[in-house]
Amino acid sequence: TPLLALISEATLEFDVYRGEGLNIGQTRYHWVHDGERYQMDTVTETTGLAGLLLPLRIEQRSTGEVADTGLRPLHFVSQAKQGKATEEEVVFDWASNRVMLRAGARKSEHELVAGAQDMASLWLEMIWRAQGGGDFDFTVATGKRYSPRWFVPEQESTSLDTAIGPLLVRRLQARAQQGDNQIEV
Repeated sequence: TPLLALISEATLEFDVYRGEGLNIGQTRYHWVHDGERYQMDTVTETTGLAGLLLPLRIEQRSTGEVADTGLRPLHFVSQAKQGKATEEEVVFDWASNRVMLRAGARKSEHELVAGAQDMASLWLEMIWRAQGGGDFDFTVATGKRYSPRWFVPEQESTSLDTAIGPLLVRRLQARAQQGDNQIEV
């Protein structure tokens, strides 16, 4: 279960790079779960020269349930603080099998697909699902879009040097429909 794959509380910090090594910012993840409910908070912001040229801070929060099959988000909110501040919200209604998206004044509603995640919960869900190996997929909701993503982990684990010592890691490619962002973790 996700409970076995994730410690009950953690904070992780990562540098954000664009292309082949240009450090443009930092992301912080903080999650808490008690085996039944979770909360995931993320903050991403530009730093250094990128922060001076294009100041950007995005705060996200996902809350929901922990189930045997994975995370079941209930509510997601994202707020970008930049030149033109934006707010996005997603409400997952599992009982009615509907997901409601809102980006500013724009709203839409869709059929809720089993295993769907939001932009914050997807990181915890990837950690849990990657434990089993093999490819996996789920639909990801933002306030603007509701679209499928496909995740392909490398077969072999490698070592990564960190501040707490070397860790075994597995690279993961997140594939999306054409026009959406492609991610490598």
